[in-house]
Amino acid sequence: MTRWILVALATLLLLSACSNGTPDTFQAKHIHGFAYTAEGEKLLTATHDGLYAYHGGKWSGPIGEPHDLMGFSLTKKGIYSSGHPAPDSDKPNPLGLIKSTNEGETWKTIDFEGQSDFHQMTAGFQTGTLYVMNEHLNDKMDRGFYVSFNGGESWDSSSLNGVQGNLLTLEAHPTREKEVALGTDFGLFVSRDAGEKVNKIDGGLQATALLFDRNQPDFLWVGGYTKQPILVLYNMQTKQKKTVTLPFEDPEDAVQFIAQNPTNPKEIAIATFKKNIYTSQDGGQTWKSIMKDGESIPTG
Repeated sequence: MTRWILVALATLLLLSACSNGTPDTFQAKHIHGFAYTAEGEKLLTATHDGLYAYHGGKWSGPIGEPHDLMGFSLTKKGIYSSGHPAPDSDKPNPLGLIKSTNEGETWKTIDFEGQSDFHQMTAGFQTGTLYVMNEHLNDKMDRGFYVSFNGGESWDSSSLNGVQGNLLTLEAHPTREKEVALGTDFGLFVSRDAGEKVNKIDGGLQATALLFDRNQPDFLWVGGYTKQPILVLYNMQTKQKKTVTLPFEDPEDAVQFIAQNPTNPKEIAIATFKKNIYTSQDGGQTWKSIMKDGESIPTG
């Protein structure tokens, strides 16, 4: 998969749609976000047509209004997101920055309603620090990279000095508010000063998905693509990495999202660009398929 093909695929899928199915099964044309709830009881999957949950071997949803949720970022105290309102909603388009404190049942507008749709956004799991790549001018931001340390009340711009390539994914550190990892089609990068200076960690891959380990704060899960899809666990201190065997071998697919249960770090999940979702109870040694080619698989 060449660099331009992967970037084009990521862009195309961000614009794709989903169609609703029955309450415990549905057909997804694309996944826009992915995370375990703060208590670890559910795996939430944000789609073009709303938020769905996987729990006890079954799918349910959509939860609340079926908004087209982008930039889906879960913290210990709530979920931040963006995107576009549901077809029957009276909310302005785009949604701007929104937050839910009840796992997506309802959403409160924080800012930028009718102005911005943040496709690239991340929030620190414990700190709540927000990072966004703003693509359109609004009344507080120019185009570029921004950080908020107070839940979106105010924003500071960052230069991203040293980053290379097209941004594919972001991941805020769960406990260090000024640390953020960035994945591009030129590699893996990290900043420890809120995005001002960026250092390359690995230039040998296209980094498509990132997640700081919830149990080991110096470890970073990285999904990416070299000549094939890969999943690795980086030790950010020693620069050593462990390769995790993926449950698929499609050379035209790659990991798009990674999730980890905050209360059971051995439980992880991945979602791919081709709408496949797998869960693991042993840190990636074995996997179970819960969505295949966009078709949810009830296993309970």
